[in-house]
Amino acid sequence: LTSGIVYRPGHWPGVQLGAHYWRVVMDDRILTPRAAGVEQLEELGRVTRFAPTDADRAKGWPGALQFVDGTLVNYGRLETSGVDLDLAYRVSGKMGKLQAALSATWVDKYASQDLSPVLRSDRVGVAHLDGTIPEWRLVGTLTWEGKVWGASTTATFTPSYWDADVTGILNRRLPPRAIVDMQAWVEPGRLYKSEVLDGLKLTAGALNLLDEDVDFANVGRYLGHDYSQGDLRRQFVYLRITKAF
Repeated sequence: LTSGIVYRPGHWPGVQLGAHYWRVVMDDRILTPRAAGVEQLEELGRVTRFAPTDADRAKGWPGALQFVDGTLVNYGRLETSGVDLDLAYRVSGKMGKLQAALSATWVDKYASQDLSPVLRSDRVGVAHLDGTIPEWRLVGTLTWEGKVWGASTTATFTPSYWDADVTGILNRRLPPRAIVDMQAWVEPGRLYKSEVLDGLKLTAGALNLLDEDVDFANVGRYLGHDYSQGDLRRQFVYLRITKAF
């Protein structure tokens, strides 16, 4: 379910404001049963056993394990809802097009159920091995595009959230993070008419431009960091060449 409104004020050309509410419910999600116990998989018919021996029967044991199917399984439930807010401004001129945008996402609920029968509702604002769900996130972008070249920058702010491990939520919070990405591109075929240059695009950019450090997090276990929110490579510079035919 998604419901929203978009407003473009007539006396401010190029300005657009939007607000959207969303709610998603998923049943029989596709899961990897890596953390499931044999008993849970056996209930799903994914465990094959040898016939119990006399000694097994005397102790009340089932037969020895023969095969455990740990492939993907349809099981579990997900309920999530929240609000998206966005503000954008676009202006065009002889020098090109300029666009500025600011968007915010607030997650009200993110309750998930894996192979256990319990529907957990502690995922918002809490570190999780399957991916942390921040309570809210703020993203700002600024893009300028000319006839031949352009550039853009994106800043993403994530608030602090609780760390966690296999025992549950810990009494420590991970600090907020602000990550800035930037890229610039040029299309020489728009300046010089040539079969070789037509459709050619050169792009250079940097992820985590300010080289922000990655904070230690217990949720990452032996990795030592929350890999859903940070990258140990930190600043990453790239050059991309594409050609359209």
